[in-house]
Amino acid sequence: MLQMIHKHDIIKVKELVYIDYPGGAWGDHFVEKNVYYRVKTEPSNNGNFLAVNRQGQLQHFNAVTQKDKIEIM
Repeated sequence: MLQMIHKHDIIKVKELVYIDYPGGAWGDHFVEKNVYYRVKTEPSNNGNFLAVNRQGQLQHFNAVTQKDKIEIM
């Protein structure tokens, strides 16, 4: 996975999002959501790289420890 990620690649990351239902009819829970990022930096030797989402927020990832959550598009 580390060798396959390059600068400007689009990646899909599985994230858990907390859902708060008004009134608590169904109970609060987490939902898995796919979030897309554009890679800003090449992965370093230990797998760390930075990526930006659609809102412009910079996020830190590690290609080694988070390899099951990251998918290259």
